Amino acid sequence: MSRLASAEGLAGDGRGDAARGFDLSGPCAFCHEGDGRYAGYRLYQRIAAQDHEYRVNALSESRRQDRHQAFASRTWDPTVDLTDRDVRDLAAYYSGLPW
Repeated sequence: MSRLASAEGLAGDGRGDAARGFDLSGPCAFCHEGDGRYAGYRLYQRIAAQDHEYRVNALSESRRQDRHQAFASRTWDPTVDLTDRDVRDLAAYYSGLPW
């Protein structure tokens, strides 16, 4: 089963469209190594399989520039133009991936 196929099950549950989240994940993949299961250079947080609500909150905080943990400011530019739908879709994709 592909990573995308494993995440597609979330599309119909109101939490976001995982397939669309996959399409939006390019900027995330640069630091979080593609599917988010490897924290690149051990500087960035592993984001695959995180709780959906946690991921929504983290993306929303980054979008508002309210996230200030180590290296968090690097997420501000890629998230500033995300819509609420984009945030839910990205969260659906990453939370649906295996650890």
